[in-house]
Amino acid sequence: MEEGRMPQKRYVLDAAECKAARKRLGWSQAELARRVTCSVATVANFEAGRHATHVNHLITIRRELENAGAKFSRPAEYSWPRPVQPSAGPVLTGRKNP
Repeated sequence: MEEGRMPQKRYVLDAAECKAARKRLGWSQAELARRVTCSVATVANFEAGRHATHVNHLITIRRELENAGAKFSRPAEYSWPRPVQPSAGPVLTGRKNP
């Protein structure tokens, strides 16, 4: 994997599983959003399949649902990228900007 690149997208949680687990727990979309510190729109759009959700949100959502007792048929498959090396900063040429 190249420096600074995210890992390949892998299965964490799909929209139908998220919605079903949330409903089994008796949670609203607002409650799930509050617990994972994201917007209600993020949860609603993910569950409706309107857009992809960042893997970090998916991992957090899944962990919160599992911690509350939700069970999933498939294990999550993800890996964290290597830490990104800090940039050496801009290259100074000694020239002033015009």
